[in-house]
Amino acid sequence: MKKTAAESHRILMEVYGKHALAERTCQKWFARFKDGDFCLEDEERPRQPKKFEDEELEALIDEDCCQTQKELAESLRVTQAAISKRLKAAGYIQSKNINGKAEYPWREGNALYLVGSEWCAVLRE
Repeated sequence: MKKTAAESHRILMEVYGKHALAERTCQKWFARFKDGDFCLEDEERPRQPKKFEDEELEALIDEDCCQTQKELAESLRVTQAAISKRLKAAGYIQSKNINGKAEYPWREGNALYLVGSEWCAVLRE
């Protein structure tokens, strides 16, 4: 006898309790299996298009390396969090504690650039 998604979910709840998957998730899997889709990999989700290209950010940094993340964000009309995320993804920033403050350095040649939320400085080694 075939079980419905709701019946299967109830059984999963009895066995796994709060760790069982949500009933809606169970229904989605049942629908996929019913359509003949037995692939257990999650489907690729569409991403929101980028609001700016990495090249635009790099051009602004090349133009003036002492801009803050806030200034970069204002120039590109995005949030500071978006700038920070992109710089981290590109490997530009790694949080370090310097002089008791969290600052975000990246290296280019022999220069160390520090980009914090309020300022930027260039230090030579």
